[in-house]
Amino acid sequence: MRLRASLDFHDGQPQVDVGTLAWNDAERRAYVEWSDEVRESSLKLSPFLVTDWSRLHTTNDPRAFHGLPAVFGDSVPDGWGRLLMDRELLVREDHLPRPMAHLAMVGRHGMGALCYEPADETARRVSDLSLDYFARTSDDLEQVDHDVLAGLRAVSGGSQGARPKFVALLDEKTGRYRDHRSEWQSGLRHVLVKRAARDDLPSAVPIEAAYAQAARAACISMENTETVQSDKGERFFQTDRFDRSGARRLHMQSAAALTDQNFRAGSLTYESLFQISRSLHGDDRDAEQLLRRLTFNIAAVNQDDHAKNHAYLMTRNGSWTLSPAFDITHVRSPSGYHAMGLSADDMDMRPQAIVNLAGRYGIEESRTREIVREVSDVVDALPEFLKEQGVPPKTRKAIGTATRAAMKQLPLGRYGRDRAR
Repeated sequence: MRLRASLDFHDGQPQVDVGTLAWNDAERRAYVEWSDEVRESSLKLSPFLVTDWSRLHTTNDPRAFHGLPAVFGDSVPDGWGRLLMDRELLVREDHLPRPMAHLAMVGRHGMGALCYEPADETARRVSDLSLDYFARTSDDLEQVDHDVLAGLRAVSGGSQGARPKFVALLDEKTGRYRDHRSEWQSGLRHVLVKRAARDDLPSAVPIEAAYAQAARAACISMENTETVQSDKGERFFQTDRFDRSGARRLHMQSAAALTDQNFRAGSLTYESLFQISRSLHGDDRDAEQLLRRLTFNIAAVNQDDHAKNHAYLMTRNGSWTLSPAFDITHVRSPSGYHAMGLSADDMDMRPQAIVNLAGRYGIEESRTREIVREVSDVVDALPEFLKEQGVPPKTRKAIGTATRAAMKQLPLGRYGRDRAR
């Protein structure tokens, strides 16, 4: 099976021919032959992994992205989206190499700007997309027919994460959702909408909404977020998409994809993010923002901070930026540790190690302590954000207890004052 990959920035200019992907059955991995257009351009859609664009390229670790080169494997969803893809392929008794079939399903409508052809366009447009429709059909996948299953897969839009979700065009006048594959028009906004998973806390949606409010208060860059309610009263978490701006699209790569690392293995650290940003920009412009995110994740106990939950965006001219933060909420891992350690030399989140890390990327110790204090003061007020979102008192108390304990790890946080000295 072969697929043609391209970058479509949807900006009125021709799409960029990227190359041809072919699956090697014996090796259980795919290879890409880069197009002449990419070889001759200065566009580096995978700036760290490809040094010779004239050679075939594949993954260094087939386990990281199921045998796909990382730059393309990042297009395939995990969690909810992958579940829908696999269920649909099972129903269809499709025997194509599964990773390549996944890319064909992503087709022209995944996250970011990468497109794959020939696309699997078996799913019809969902004309009656609504919160209640999504809740009803996603509740029991065993009971939905193939067309509905294909529709759910298509409206997931290649989005990552475990919670049931869809992407859509929101009509800002009527409040109605349109299938995201529809043509963008003025007055439509690209949104991602998700509901609580079966094993989530009942208040998972308002908790995430409160965390997003708190993160913005801590000067962490995030898209607009809100909760929306179905006719039956269920609350959903809704956020604007940062890989879309009107009709235009941006190329997006997670930190895991930029480095060809298995995000489940925990091989990347927070220092890896500082290094990626420095390498992309040639300076440390992202350092303070990354320090705020690191501090918030520690203080607010967001331990699901793996390398797929950090991303970078590229424009047509090849310039890269750190994406807004996303998937920030209260998560305690089974191990009690963060998915990413601090650095290769210090995996634990010790106060002095945080100061040292920031210092290596141009942040003076006094400024580090100032930023940490600002963020920890916001997290200290997190119970108020939770209360505003209607989170029950018992849950607010439990989260408050957990965050106060976590803040003892921070240098000059409210509950960790002078611990770095």
